[in-house]
Amino acid sequence: MFTVNYKSKDLFKQYMIATILLGGNLGDRAAYLNFAIFHIQKDIGKIIQQSKVYETEAWGGLSDRLYLNQVLRVDTPLGPQALMAYLLDVELKAGRKRTLKWGNRTLDLDILFLEDQIVREDNLQIPHPELQHRRFVLTCLNEIDKDFKHPIIQQSIGDLLLACPDNLNTQIYNPKRV
Repeated sequence: MFTVNYKSKDLFKQYMIATILLGGNLGDRAAYLNFAIFHIQKDIGKIIQQSKVYETEAWGGLSDRLYLNQVLRVDTPLGPQALMAYLLDVELKAGRKRTLKWGNRTLDLDILFLEDQIVREDNLQIPHPELQHRRFVLTCLNEIDKDFKHPIIQQSIGDLLLACPDNLNTQIYNPKRV
Protein backbone atom coordinates (compact mmCIF):
# COMPACT_ATOMS: atom_id res chain seq x y z
CA MET A 1 0.00 0.00 0.00
CA PHE A 2 1.33 3.41 -0.93
CA THR A 3 -0.38 6.75 -0.43
CA VAL A 4 1.16 10.16 -0.08
CA ASN A 5 -1.08 13.21 -0.06
CA TYR A 6 0.87 16.42 -0.58
CA LYS A 7 -0.91 19.70 -0.87
CA SER A 8 0.11 21.34 -4.15
CA LYS A 9 1.42 24.48 -2.43
CA ASP A 10 3.94 22.31 -0.56
CA LEU A 11 5.42 20.45 -3.53
CA PHE A 12 8.22 22.94 -4.05
CA LYS A 13 9.10 23.65 -0.44
CA GLN A 14 12.68 22.86 0.44
CA TYR A 15 12.00 22.45 4.16
CA MET A 16 9.08 21.11 6.16
CA ILE A 17 8.31 21.10 9.85
CA ALA A 18 8.49 17.59 11.32
CA THR A 19 7.03 16.93 14.75
CA ILE A 20 9.01 14.17 16.45
CA LEU A 21 8.40 12.32 19.70
CA LEU A 22 11.40 11.26 21.78
CA GLY A 23 11.09 8.70 24.54
CA GLY A 24 12.89 6.06 26.52
CA ASN A 25 12.85 4.21 29.83
CA LEU A 26 16.23 2.44 30.10
CA GLY A 27 19.55 3.70 31.38
CA ASP A 28 20.14 7.43 31.80
CA ARG A 29 16.86 8.46 30.22
CA ALA A 30 17.64 12.20 30.11
CA ALA A 31 21.05 11.53 28.54
CA TYR A 32 19.40 9.47 25.79
CA LEU A 33 16.98 12.32 25.03
CA ASN A 34 19.94 14.72 24.85
CA PHE A 35 21.75 12.23 22.61
CA ALA A 36 18.76 12.26 20.26
CA ILE A 37 18.54 16.06 20.28
CA PHE A 38 22.25 16.32 19.41
CA HIS A 39 21.91 13.93 16.46
CA ILE A 40 18.65 15.47 15.24
CA GLN A 41 20.28 18.93 15.16
CA LYS A 42 23.40 17.52 13.52
CA ASP A 43 21.80 15.34 10.84
CA ILE A 44 18.11 16.14 10.44
CA GLY A 45 17.51 19.86 10.84
CA LYS A 46 17.11 22.85 13.07
CA ILE A 47 15.00 22.39 16.20
CA ILE A 48 12.57 25.28 16.23
CA GLN A 49 10.40 24.27 19.18
CA GLN A 50 10.47 21.72 21.98
CA SER A 51 8.20 20.71 24.82
CA LYS A 52 9.30 20.22 28.37
CA VAL A 53 10.39 16.69 29.28
CA TYR A 54 7.60 14.62 30.81
CA GLU A 55 7.85 11.53 32.97
CA THR A 56 5.15 9.07 32.05
CA GLU A 57 3.87 5.66 32.94
CA ALA A 58 4.54 3.02 30.31
CA TRP A 59 1.86 2.69 27.65
CA GLY A 60 0.90 -0.81 26.56
CA GLY A 61 1.21 -2.49 29.96
CA LEU A 62 4.46 -4.34 29.29
CA SER A 63 6.77 -2.34 31.56
CA ASP A 64 6.73 -0.90 35.05
CA ARG A 65 9.59 1.52 34.26
CA LEU A 66 8.74 5.19 33.84
CA TYR A 67 9.47 6.85 30.50
CA LEU A 68 10.80 10.27 29.71
CA ASN A 69 9.10 11.85 26.70
CA GLN A 70 9.52 15.07 24.77
CA VAL A 71 8.26 16.51 21.48
CA LEU A 72 10.41 18.50 19.06
CA ARG A 73 9.51 20.48 15.99
CA VAL A 74 12.30 20.33 13.45
CA ASP A 75 12.76 22.30 10.23
CA THR A 76 14.07 19.61 7.89
CA PRO A 77 14.82 19.20 4.18
CA LEU A 78 14.22 15.46 4.48
CA GLY A 79 11.23 13.68 3.03
CA PRO A 80 9.24 11.16 5.09
CA GLN A 81 11.28 8.01 4.29
CA ALA A 82 14.67 9.70 4.65
CA LEU A 83 13.58 11.28 7.94
CA MET A 84 12.45 7.90 9.28
CA ALA A 85 15.73 6.29 8.18
CA TYR A 86 17.73 8.92 10.07
CA LEU A 87 15.60 8.49 13.20
CA LEU A 88 16.03 4.70 13.11
CA ASP A 89 19.77 5.21 12.78
CA VAL A 90 19.82 7.46 15.87
CA GLU A 91 17.89 4.78 17.80
CA LEU A 92 20.48 2.16 16.77
CA LYS A 93 23.36 4.44 17.81
CA ALA A 94 21.67 4.70 21.23
CA GLY A 95 21.62 0.91 21.57
CA ARG A 96 17.94 0.40 20.77
CA LYS A 97 17.00 -3.25 20.40
CA ARG A 98 13.59 -4.07 18.93
CA THR A 99 12.62 -7.21 20.80
CA LEU A 100 9.13 -6.52 22.14
CA LYS A 101 6.45 -4.09 20.94
CA TRP A 102 5.80 -1.58 23.75
CA GLY A 103 8.75 -3.04 25.66
CA ASN A 104 11.58 -1.26 27.42
CA ARG A 105 13.94 0.81 25.27
CA THR A 106 16.84 3.20 25.48
CA LEU A 107 15.39 5.48 22.83
CA ASP A 108 12.26 5.59 20.70
CA LEU A 109 11.81 8.23 18.00
CA ASP A 110 8.50 8.63 16.17
CA ILE A 111 7.34 11.03 13.48
CA LEU A 112 4.04 12.40 14.75
CA PHE A 113 3.36 14.94 11.99
CA LEU A 114 5.03 16.27 8.88
CA GLU A 115 3.14 19.55 8.75
CA ASP A 116 -0.35 18.60 7.56
CA GLN A 117 0.79 15.86 5.20
CA ILE A 118 -0.71 12.37 5.17
CA VAL A 119 1.62 9.48 4.38
CA ARG A 120 0.39 5.86 4.25
CA GLU A 121 3.09 3.45 3.21
CA ASP A 122 3.81 -0.13 4.25
CA ASN A 123 6.52 0.91 6.72
CA LEU A 124 5.45 4.46 7.61
CA GLN A 125 2.26 6.23 8.61
CA ILE A 126 2.10 9.98 9.20
CA PRO A 127 0.36 11.28 11.24
CA HIS A 128 1.29 8.63 13.78
CA PRO A 129 -1.81 6.40 13.82
CA GLU A 130 -2.13 6.10 17.63
CA LEU A 131 -1.20 9.55 18.91
CA GLN A 132 -4.79 10.51 19.72
CA HIS A 133 -4.98 7.60 22.21
CA ARG A 134 -1.84 8.45 24.17
CA ARG A 135 -1.96 11.10 26.88
CA PHE A 136 1.81 11.46 27.08
CA VAL A 137 2.00 12.36 23.38
CA LEU A 138 -0.93 14.75 23.48
CA THR A 139 0.38 16.45 26.64
CA CYS A 140 3.71 17.23 24.95
CA LEU A 141 1.96 18.35 21.74
CA ASN A 142 -0.55 20.46 23.65
CA GLU A 143 2.29 22.40 25.24
CA ILE A 144 3.77 23.45 21.91
CA ASP A 145 0.60 23.93 19.81
CA LYS A 146 -2.80 23.11 21.31
CA ASP A 147 -4.59 24.57 18.27
CA PHE A 148 -2.85 22.43 15.63
CA LYS A 149 -5.48 20.34 13.82
CA HIS A 150 -4.84 16.68 13.22
CA PRO A 151 -5.01 16.44 9.40
CA ILE A 152 -7.12 13.27 9.40
CA ILE A 153 -9.28 13.56 12.52
CA GLN A 154 -9.73 17.33 12.03
CA GLN A 155 -9.69 18.10 15.75
CA SER A 156 -7.23 20.29 17.60
CA ILE A 157 -4.56 18.79 19.85
CA GLY A 158 -6.26 20.49 22.81
CA ASP A 159 -9.59 18.85 21.99
CA LEU A 160 -7.94 15.46 21.44
CA LEU A 161 -6.26 15.74 24.84
CA LEU A 162 -9.57 16.56 26.54
CA ALA A 163 -11.19 13.51 24.93
CA CYS A 164 -8.22 11.15 25.41
CA PRO A 165 -9.28 7.87 27.06
CA ASP A 166 -5.75 7.17 28.37
CA ASN A 167 -5.51 7.85 32.12
CA LEU A 168 -1.82 7.03 32.63
CA ASN A 169 0.08 9.52 34.76
CA THR A 170 2.02 12.16 32.84
CA GLN A 171 3.90 14.91 34.69
CA ILE A 172 6.72 17.35 34.03
CA TYR A 173 10.01 15.63 34.71
CA ASN A 174 11.92 16.78 37.76
CA PRO A 175 15.38 15.14 37.86
CA LYS A 176 15.71 16.05 41.55
CA ARG A 177 12.55 14.20 42.54
CA VAL A 178 13.34 10.81 44.01
